Amino acid sequence: MNGVDSGVKALDGGPTTVTAALEPAPAGDDKNNKSPRKAAVAVDISEDIDPANEVKGTKLVLIHVAICLCTFLIGLDFNLIATAVPAITAQFNSTRDIGWYGAAFMVYTLFPKKLVYMLYLFVFELGSLVCATSPSSAALIAGRTVAGLGASGLLAGGFTILTTIIPLHKRAVWTGTMGAIFSIASIVGPVIAGGLTQNVTWRWCFYINLPIGGAAAALFFLLVHLKPAETENQPITAKLRSVDVLGLALFAGSTTMLLLALQWGGVSYAWSSSVVIGLLVGFGVVLLLFLIWIVRRGEAALIPPRLFTVNRNPALLCAAAFFVNGPFQTVIYWLPVWFQGVLGASPTRSGVNFFPTVIFDVLAAFVGSAIVSQLGWWNPFMLLAEACVCLCGGLLTTIYPDISGAHWVGYQILGGVGYSLGTNLSHLAMQSSLPQDLVPLGASTLLTVISTSCSIFMAIGQAVFQRQLQANLAGVVSEQVVDNIINSGVTSLGSLVPAAELPAVIRQYSLSVTQVFYIPAVTPVISFLLLLGCKWISTKSKKSPAAAATTTDTKADSDDAEKGVGTPDIESEAN
Repeated sequence: MNGVDSGVKALDGGPTTVTAALEPAPAGDDKNNKSPRKAAVAVDISEDIDPANEVKGTKLVLIHVAICLCTFLIGLDFNLIATAVPAITAQFNSTRDIGWYGAAFMVYTLFPKKLVYMLYLFVFELGSLVCATSPSSAALIAGRTVAGLGASGLLAGGFTILTTIIPLHKRAVWTGTMGAIFSIASIVGPVIAGGLTQNVTWRWCFYINLPIGGAAAALFFLLVHLKPAETENQPITAKLRSVDVLGLALFAGSTTMLLLALQWGGVSYAWSSSVVIGLLVGFGVVLLLFLIWIVRRGEAALIPPRLFTVNRNPALLCAAAFFVNGPFQTVIYWLPVWFQGVLGASPTRSGVNFFPTVIFDVLAAFVGSAIVSQLGWWNPFMLLAEACVCLCGGLLTTIYPDISGAHWVGYQILGGVGYSLGTNLSHLAMQSSLPQDLVPLGASTLLTVISTSCSIFMAIGQAVFQRQLQANLAGVVSEQVVDNIINSGVTSLGSLVPAAELPAVIRQYSLSVTQVFYIPAVTPVISFLLLLGCKWISTKSKKSPAAAATTTDTKADSDDAEKGVGTPDIESEAN
């Protein structure tokens, strides 16, 4: 029993059989009645969750409201900071730290446990309070790190609870609503951030989390009551021994070294310096040790290898999520920088300019979830998502100071649709690809991959921006002015550059930002190719006779499934 399992088993329902079955065609389906129906994955929906945990009606709605409040809190916080970054860098005189405000919030390695859900909320609130009262950029980064630890439990815990109380075939709308709530927070977040930053202080972007978190805590405490799992009766010493501390340390250490190398390379230290090379080598060595450790530790590992051996989907979904979520975060962070630094928009106006992304993010979340609930197939919509993000990134590389607003509005629409479909449906895809006992672990692992992706690509984006800004400004202004621009806030360009040179500086600043968008223009292609290899597993598959008869030979189930799900079985859906 590993540390993750010990925490999430409390949310597990009964066992779920996932198998591929050859069902004989009913009379009339085939003229000769000889050809068996194409095999498809059959999920035992009747045993998808523990019946004692299923919730319906008003109570389900209220529990969902509690979970969505936490989701709203995180979405609000994440998007508030994106708009407030220029003002923060101006106060702390540190353009170098832009990437860390996103990366530190996203860095977390602990998986959520139901029993400590309230603790995660407390940690998130504590981190927000630290951010609100931070006296320096370093303190703000520390607060974002603490808030990120809390956010990990709130996000993954919300998905885990929904998978515990709602059967798979009913789950798409509810999980899709979570995504839509996050997007709604994204809509109001930039506007609230702009108003607070411009009229009060950016610190209220973090203070605002406290009352919302209090309301969420009250609802969650009063409404959520799940059947206790057997693991809850274990002695505390046994639970502590089950935590994979070494695996956790190795994973955190390798990620931290990579982020430091990306953040310092070409900025604080040369890429050829012993510091950067040492960090990159250390990252590779420690990551290799982590992989060896989880293979050797097996079921007790931080991430049990069995998660990726049930079928190929979990590994492909995690890899695809890595190459699309993090890259799109560069759009979320650097587009407001472009609005304020290049167009001279106020924080409020910058938030309004970002509306196309978040509005169509919301619409795609609702529409996409509804369509998948009816059809059962998520694969084509996830492929569409990667294509949209790729197009968005590519088109954003072409924007310039004098371009009409219609262009960047249209480009954002593509990005909003793609990001929404890709993020929301990846969770549903993971759930439909795993037996119930692995669903909580799958949700946690997917969120960890997404957060790690965001951390890494935000650091890469910062490194690209920093290096290109230095190169692009080298022949335009003096080296001293370049250093002043880098060491000052985004909104300080007008006071740092002579009026005669300002238009040229703004053009080069714009170019430096748009060069960051090459990241989301290229990497989603990898995600697209990975998703092409995913099995077609419907969220509406019915229990087959073979699934009912198969209760012990899980290996045979897995082998059968491997053979039978390369393409969707539309006929089985109809019947």
